[in-house]
Amino acid sequence: MLFLSQTDGWAEHTLDGRRLTVDIAVYPAPPARTGADLVAFPGRSSADPEAVLVLRAETEADPELYARAAPAVFTGAPDRAPDADWPMLLAPPPEE
Repeated sequence: MLFLSQTDGWAEHTLDGRRLTVDIAVYPAPPARTGADLVAFPGRSSADPEAVLVLRAETEADPELYARAAPAVFTGAPDRAPDADWPMLLAPPPEE
């Protein structure tokens, strides 16, 4: 399991009608340690403009279920082997 804490990054999410958008934001230090070119990530977090957006996912969601969901984003990959680095638990943005 991977846990992305608020000290490194977080998941931001919005629901527009039935369209759920989840952005993964991270502070520049963790990707820079991996040698990633931060210029390749021009998007910035709405919660903290110092953080870069490294991933965006969109899907259809039930507004009622969305309203009852916990603030963390829990993802899984059913097509991956059970011992793979899934699922992931992502914290909500700072001060949320």
